[in-house]
Amino acid sequence: MKKRSVVSIVLFLCLGMFFVLPETASAATKNLEMSQISVTAATTTSVSLSWKKVNGAYGYYIYRASSKNGTYQKVAGLKKGKIVKYTDTGLSPSKTYYYKARVRYSKKYCKPVKAATKSVSFSDAKPAVTVAVYKSGSRVKWKAVSGATSYRVYRATSSGGSYSRIGTTSSSKLYYTDYSGTSGKTYYYKVRAAKWKSGKYTYSRYCSAVKFRTVSRVFVACGHGTDILGAWDSGCTYKSMSEAGLMLPITKSMVKYLRASGVYVYTDADANNNKNMLACVKWANKKRISAYMSIHCDWRYAPTGTLPLYKSSADKKLAQALNKGVRSNVSIATRGLSYRWDLYELSAPKAPAACIFETGSISKDYKKFKKHDAYGKGLAKGMCSYLGVKFAD
Repeated sequence: MKKRSVVSIVLFLCLGMFFVLPETASAATKNLEMSQISVTAATTTSVSLSWKKVNGAYGYYIYRASSKNGTYQKVAGLKKGKIVKYTDTGLSPSKTYYYKARVRYSKKYCKPVKAATKSVSFSDAKPAVTVAVYKSGSRVKWKAVSGATSYRVYRATSSGGSYSRIGTTSSSKLYYTDYSGTSGKTYYYKVRAAKWKSGKYTYSRYCSAVKFRTVSRVFVACGHGTDILGAWDSGCTYKSMSEAGLMLPITKSMVKYLRASGVYVYTDADANNNKNMLACVKWANKKRISAYMSIHCDWRYAPTGTLPLYKSSADKKLAQALNKGVRSNVSIATRGLSYRWDLYELSAPKAPAACIFETGSISKDYKKFKKHDAYGKGLAKGMCSYLGVKFAD
């Protein structure tokens, strides 16, 4: 029993020493002060520091600020007193920093020292580039490169592919908007700076390739409305209702949901169905769109249910997606899909796919049409599915 008590006492004393040591170290080093730290080297993105070893030190803390009297942030905690150098990395070129340090556990800082990273030579510089959607195009933006007199913008279809120059800007214009890309296609962009001097150009490095998918663009036409002679064409009618009147709210609803999902939409619905089909197709053919569609309803003697019309296999794929989207959102029958070779809005558009969507019979399905927000939402879901775009509810 006595032997066990002795062992317990020894163990207690050892543990006590273990827990007291940090406090003892703090008390012993609280007045230690480092000599002035020195800047030994600097690159475009790093600063190297050194100092004399402080006897009794358990390590050092290094701090950095962007001005001498600014707020200093700790950038390193070195836990060994024999370490007398440190390299601060990830810095910006051509920038001034201030450093100070203290012994670990001490509250006494050394005086701040000034350091500056080196500037990047023009041939080693490369622009920092971002790409984002801008209206119907892709806007490439970059930060200025010192000494540049112009910038070159390049595009490829794969990261390691062949890059073609698509634009040149002046030194003051730090962006380029690419409207020539195919709708909904992924591209890779690069930018480099150019400097004209002594009758020749020198160039900076290319930036790393930036991957970006172009905004998906479509044309959505509201059926009937203004006819080819400029007169109002109401389309089929039933009681006091007209095709043009019923389809406009559905078209506007579809457009609203497509735009909320990031799809760029050209449409005559914005001006309340003010263009005829010839004008709509002419307008659409000037744009680089993924799909053309026209929204209609069938006459009073037609059976109930949707009837998307198509001509090509690509048209059929679009028609299927639209029909599925509608029927997932609206309780309505379908008459399937119908092949038509004789319709202008299926033959004339240059878009990869076109569809005339017959929403149903005006006499039998008008109650479905009056739920225009739900119907338009279903059409938008179908179009997003076809485009491979996430639908934003």
